[in-house]
Amino acid sequence: MIAEAISFLREQLNAHFGTFRELPTDLPVVMRALVDQRGEVTPGGEQGVSLTLVNVEEEIAARKPYAQRETETGFEIGPAALNLNLSVLVSAEFRPSNGPTDPEGVSKNYGRTLQSLTRAVHFFHSRPSFSPEDSPDLPKGIEKLIVRQVNLSIQEQQNLWAYLGAKYAPSVLYKISMLSLPADYRSRIAAPLHDFRLNFRSR
Repeated sequence: MIAEAISFLREQLNAHFGTFRELPTDLPVVMRALVDQRGEVTPGGEQGVSLTLVNVEEEIAARKPYAQRETETGFEIGPAALNLNLSVLVSAEFRPSNGPTDPEGVSKNYGRTLQSLTRAVHFFHSRPSFSPEDSPDLPKGIEKLIVRQVNLSIQEQQNLWAYLGAKYAPSVLYKISMLSLPADYRSRIAAPLHDFRLNFRSR
């Protein structure tokens, strides 16, 4: 479900980028780790925008021990919906094709980097949530996605990139609250009470 949620956001962001003429129509938005287990840069992020999962937390405040629903023959119980908070880093980078010794190319591509990041920030600011009502292609099983920007200090950014083992690139961290639907109900308990009467007798 986590992969489906981030992939959905990647597709939405990709479609958003396609509406701007100043950005290349083939601008890639990829879902990837910034470095592999050997500490080497993973392919696919040299020209474009990357979505990287940084952390996963359960939303404790919204946790319920179980969920239940009433049927014609009784009550059924099952696992409660799982609510997760995903920390997702949106980073952008464009490298000059002639290498770092080309000053004009470096400046031009850095401008494209900042422009792409700006468009990403604008998109998530204008679309802070996604639900089946406004996003029919939201993956099945996800009730809602809520996107919030996380403000980091310089020191916190430094710690984050050191934790990831990658070199800094212009980026923004987002907290994605994912509300997922409960699993299938499997256990059945007491029959519903349809008729409830009180009988008071005077002594």
